[in-house]
Amino acid sequence: MSGVPDHDTTGAGRPQVLIVVTARFQRMSWKYEAIGYALMLKNLGCLLQTMYLTATALNLALCAVGGGNTATFARLTGIPALVEARLASLSWGPVRRGEWSDNDDADPAPIRAAPAPAGG
Repeated sequence: MSGVPDHDTTGAGRPQVLIVVTARFQRMSWKYEAIGYALMLKNLGCLLQTMYLTATALNLALCAVGGGNTATFARLTGIPALVEARLASLSWGPVRRGEWSDNDDADPAPIRAAPAPAGG
């Protein structure tokens, strides 16, 4: 697709999955007035943290990009930039051995439940 950023997470040139996070500025500004934009960015930060934790747990590569061409996004989606604009893009793909870790022989750490509190 022409105009789509070429984030390289797999070495193949394009991401296997590209998620674009958008926001409707007028809706948030109407409801939250002066704090609408700050609230959108705080929500985005929470989402990005959750996506990075998920990617780590699934042993996937993730690259979040905050910048981008708003006009290209508007042209590709047909949604005016002043109605809904792109906040971030998330590129997902597999982790390739030798590119992301200093220890190629190490397996990813297994996910384990936290121990139960003593005296419970």
